[in-house]
Amino acid sequence: MNSQQIQDKIKDIQSKYQEQIEHSISSGKSEDIARIVQEMQNEMTSLNAMILELNESSPKEIILPKVLNNNLSDLDLDAIAYKSDLDFFRQLPQKTDYLNAIEQANKDNSQFNSRRSLLSTAMRMSENVSKPFFKIVDRCRETLKFKAPIEIFVVQDSHFNAAAMPMTDDRVLIYFTSSLLEKFSEEELAFVLGHEMGHIMFGHVNIPINSLAYYFHLLSGRDIIKLKSWQRAAELSADRAGLLCSQDYSAACTAFFKLSSGITSNNFKFNVNDYMVQFSDLEHYLKNNKSQNVNEVYSSHPLNPIRLKALEIFKNSEAYGQFINDQTNVTLKTDESELLIKSFMDIMEPNYLDDESKSAETIREFMFYSAYMIASADGKMDDKEIKQIASLMNKEDVTLEVVELSLKDPKQIIEDIKATSSKILFELSEIQRSNIVRDLFIVATADNALTMTEIDTMYNICNVFAVNPYLIEDLIRESNITVEQPSEPLAA
Repeated sequence: MNSQQIQDKIKDIQSKYQEQIEHSISSGKSEDIARIVQEMQNEMTSLNAMILELNESSPKEIILPKVLNNNLSDLDLDAIAYKSDLDFFRQLPQKTDYLNAIEQANKDNSQFNSRRSLLSTAMRMSENVSKPFFKIVDRCRETLKFKAPIEIFVVQDSHFNAAAMPMTDDRVLIYFTSSLLEKFSEEELAFVLGHEMGHIMFGHVNIPINSLAYYFHLLSGRDIIKLKSWQRAAELSADRAGLLCSQDYSAACTAFFKLSSGITSNNFKFNVNDYMVQFSDLEHYLKNNKSQNVNEVYSSHPLNPIRLKALEIFKNSEAYGQFINDQTNVTLKTDESELLIKSFMDIMEPNYLDDESKSAETIREFMFYSAYMIASADGKMDDKEIKQIASLMNKEDVTLEVVELSLKDPKQIIEDIKATSSKILFELSEIQRSNIVRDLFIVATADNALTMTEIDTMYNICNVFAVNPYLIEDLIRESNITVEQPSEPLAA
């Protein structure tokens, strides 16, 4: 058995048990997850034993090439990063479209000196200002084996916020709002600071996501979707860096509590168990089509209860145990923990791009019919629209399929949309269905223009797919494309 066969076997095992976990969640049998994870662990153990037996003469570990560089940290970053985040950077060197768009976006940003801006609008922190805070900074630097110089700035603001910025003048830049520095405890600050340092050492700040939005025309629909998904994955990696700094899960929880609620009074006590119950309730709503907040659809961050659940799983993982040199609380091997986290992350988005399941195939069929109706709504369909449809279908070209569809009666295509929708309508949460509509919007804007007929077609698809039609208005605003005032949205 060669290394590729071993990787394929591991992937097969992960896929099999992920389906079981998702089924348990969707059917309300979350108590079965522990049993499923144990079965997966047994199968992985058997596979490891077989690998050792096959290589008994010269047993050696299969070593994959490192993905993340250690220019800023001497840690094994690959061992800490969330798998989906790591996969993005593993594939990035082969993604010439991404690289071209990133290069263009960075050229735009080159005219802006973030350090000069902070020096002119914020206060630079020093040990003279707060020795206790800089003890936290030094502790985080040592824990993360961070090598670059850091400048901390404070911005006067009543909101809780912190952010890392791309390196400028060979310095790492992080800013905090004044209210956050005043109201967060030492361990909470260690978590927040570690989170921001994580964004830097994992290379997240090198992907200029806001500027990239102006270059989406250089990317395929699949690339845009995966970029948005990566944003969420990156937050989980940064959260892990925060936990490594604080090594206090309850402090991470209280930090999220303060960020979510704004409450810092001692009259209110945060309870981790209560927050996990909130996660279960949120999971129920998302799984049972009761999410009404369209902002969830294109949020760049996972929902806070999901982030805390993912962090709790990481806390009990082999990877975290190895870092803190304590295996006492390890209950999950790394592959198992990553698979379990992915099952929760999938609550927020449909996994249809590469999945070969019957459900994913039906989603792609629904999207093909819907994308055709959107692209042809204005009476013409250009090459850019066809290329984006092909991208969503994971095909090189769909010109022939588009021509064949153009010969059909539009009324029949509408019936096909309704038929395919009915097959998957109740398998997907509203947030997942809304994400599919968001992805179809990529086709509508492929030619960098929107017409009234395209917009009306999108509204009609929302009707068929039971999606809040006001999502279309939000997507139009987000796209920065000027259109005529759309007609009144149809009732969902």
